[in-house]
Order: sequence, then structure tokens, then C-alpha cells
Amino acid sequence: MNEHLRPSKRVGLPALVMAMGGALSPYISVSSADTLAEGTLNIRGTIGIEARAFTMRPAYDGQDSSLVQLSATAAVKASWASSDNSVVVDVAPFVRFDDTDSKRSHADLREAAINLYGPNVDIRLGVSKIYWGVTESRQIVDVVNQSDLIETPDGDEKLGQPMAMLRGRYEGVEATVVILPVFRPRTFPSASGRLRTALPIDTASTEYESGAETHRIDIASRLKARIDDFDIGVSYFNGTSREPRFELTGSNLAPVYDVIDQLGIDIQATLDDTLFKLEAITRDGDQGVSARRFSAVVAGVEHTISQVAETAWDVGLVFEFAWDDRPSSAPPTIYDKDFFVGARFSFNDAGDSSGLLGALFDPEKGSIYATIEASARIDDSMRIELEGALALRVSDEDSVLRQFRDDSFITVRFLHFL
Repeated sequence: MNEHLRPSKRVGLPALVMAMGGALSPYISVSSADTLAEGTLNIRGTIGIEARAFTMRPAYDGQDSSLVQLSATAAVKASWASSDNSVVVDVAPFVRFDDTDSKRSHADLREAAINLYGPNVDIRLGVSKIYWGVTESRQIVDVVNQSDLIETPDGDEKLGQPMAMLRGRYEGVEATVVILPVFRPRTFPSASGRLRTALPIDTASTEYESGAETHRIDIASRLKARIDDFDIGVSYFNGTSREPRFELTGSNLAPVYDVIDQLGIDIQATLDDTLFKLEAITRDGDQGVSARRFSAVVAGVEHTISQVAETAWDVGLVFEFAWDDRPSSAPPTIYDKDFFVGARFSFNDAGDSSGLLGALFDPEKGSIYATIEASARIDDSMRIELEGALALRVSDEDSVLRQFRDDSFITVRFLHFL
């Protein structure tokens, strides 16, 4: 650190928050120093052992031939809150060690943020995660955090994102503005790993449309309101796309991140035991030979049947349709005109057991891609989780899914709570 920038004395958390609160006092009621000093610290964590079993040998040269991939994980979530909960600090590191794929052995700071909560205004500064969206099979309006593909191939797991977020509420309307000063590239399996593309992805050859590369300042915003039975969100994103497209460089693929504009809407209607859901976007800015503005829609319904057959079980039936008209040079996706059918199970037992079974059908290509998620608590300190992705039928016309036709897998994970 530059000596001219080094503080002459250590500044504690109460003093730091009070200094921030001075500038924000018209909008946020920040606790006094005495109240901050009386805050509570909550630390919880897990260590886990995971076995991912593949149904077939790998398809590409250089991949590890093992049918079982073993790894270990550790995660910690530390939260400090002032006595009136107006100030909350969250820190959540995560680490994985994998015996097969060197890229899958990684660490990430999922959260490291200070949150200031007021009656009508909240502020978040640091590294954090934000989730936008309502649908089950695909979340197309969720554009703030980068997907961590070495954790889950469906992109549901996200990397921590440096941000400054301001959120305000007025008469049932919530407005959020997020400044994103650092871009995080997507993670990919190594050339020796499973669930990789036919041609290895060379992240060392990554290209950016913006001359600032990973230091372009992106912006995301969202308006959210509840009108009768409808929750409606309208979002806008301008910045480096979290989805890369790919260009051929020798025998590898190089990720290319374009600067995009995306306008999105998400709607959920709650009518007793039935949810109607919609996400839609229009996006411009992707480059490439066939580049143009494109749109995507996910729409569906989820109906919950409580206490099935006079048991304690609740079953949610899910049906969704996904449509995407992106050009071939845009970032690849398995979704174009697909139907998703699923069932969500809540057993309401002592082990808090639950599960989700689903399948994505492409009626034009004939592909079927099934997923499974389940978990149950074994005792007060142990939980077992099951995840799977199965390419049950893959058409040669399905240019994206066919690259993973030999990578169907089932994962069993044991988590011990610390």
C-alpha cells in the first residue's frame, strides 16, 4: 500500500459505519456507536464430501477417464448485526478441492458486504449476490451475478459480484440501482474435465468489446411493485454480458464478452394454490456475423397440491414454455422452443426432506434433458443432497446439447454443519 494512503490508526467497524451514516442520515437511521458495539455475530458453516458419478466414459481426447469425480467443499457464512439490525455485515467464503479437474478446485468470496437498512432506503457495499426472476426452468432476467459453471452446469450457482446497491421503497414500489465496477468472467471446466465443450475453452484468449475489459462500470436497475395479486418487476442492464459467445482460435474456443443493453420484465400472479409466471427480455449489443437484437420468453404455471392423499406431502406441479430467437452467433443456449415439466415435493417431515424432478423437451429436435434435486437432513448436523442431469435423448440437430450427450451424471453430497 502507498504510505501516503495508509491510515495513521485502525478504524473500527462502528466508526466506519458512523462515518458512512453521516452522509446518509437524511435517508437512513444509522445506529449509535454504542448500539453498534453491542451487535451480535453469527457464524455458521459446512464442510462437504461430494461424489459425481457419470453414466458414460468421456467423449473427447484429453479428458479424465474416471467415471467418479470426488471433491471436498468448505463454506462459511459470518454475519454481524447491530442490536437494531440497521447495520449488517456479511462475509461468505467458499472453497472446493477436486481430484479430477484442476479448474474445479477453486475458491470464491460469495459475499463480503456491509448493508445499511433504513425505513425506506437500503444500501449495500461490497461483494454480494442479487437474484432477479420468478421462473423455474430458466431465469433470463437474472443478469447481475456471473454463473459459476464449474459448480453447476445449469448456471444456478453464482459468483460473488463487487457492487454498490441503492434500494428505495415508496408506497408499495421498490426501486433498485446497482453499480458494478468489476466484471467477473465465467468459469469453465478444464480440457481434462467433464461437462466441457467439444473444443476446449481457452480462457487465456478471452476478448472484451470494452477497452476497459474487466473494469468497465456496468449498471443494473429494477422497479418492483405489487398490484393486487400480481408481483411485477421491470429491469434494465447495460454492461458486459455475463454470457460469452465464442470464436475459434486454433483448436480452442475463446470467450468473447460483448457490451449489451437488456430490458426485462418478470411477473408472478398468486391465485390461491396456483402461481402464474412470466419472464421476458429483449437484448441488443451482441456482436458476430449474424448479430441482431433478439428476444426471449419463459412463461408457465405452478400449482401446489397440499397434503396429497391425506399425507403430509405437498406436491407442486410445474409447466413452462421457453422461447428464444437469438441468432447463431450469439452466446449459445439449449433453449429455443422448449417445454419444461416438473414436480416439486415437500415432505414436511423431521428431516425437512424435499425434491424437484424436471425434464426439458424440445419438440422440434426431439431432445429430452432431465434434472433431479433432492435433499434431506440426517440429523441436527448432517444433510444429504442429490443432484443429477441426464441427457435422455439428444438429437444431432441440437448443436449445444449434443456436446454433453456423454456427460449425464448423478451427484451425492454429504454436508456437515459446523
